[in-house]
Amino acid sequence: PSAVPPQTGPRSTTAQPLSPSTRTSLVNRLEQDCFKHLWSIHKPNRMFRRLETVARVRVHRSGQIQFAGISRSSGETRMDEAVRLTVERATCRIPLPPGARDFEDVDIHFILLP
Repeated sequence: PSAVPPQTGPRSTTAQPLSPSTRTSLVNRLEQDCFKHLWSIHKPNRMFRRLETVARVRVHRSGQIQFAGISRSSGETRMDEAVRLTVERATCRIPLPPGARDFEDVDIHFILLP
């Protein structure tokens, strides 16, 4: 019987989920650097009550972001559509830290006050 040669080169590491503080930092950067300006353009006008839509955003290791759906609808089609457009049109890149998984899904809250 032949022996298995010892592994050479770097050891494979298991990707880890983001820590709570890193996840919070990622959400804050997305809100401020990616969505704040676009939201001011796309948000609906003339709403007569407070509305909140929660968007699921997928952040890839490379920093690419994509719309992954609505986690919680406001119940107002114009509001939800404005959130979708805001996320889809964002062009920023916020790479995940070394050792992170291939992507992370985070929830971003969009609030519209009357």
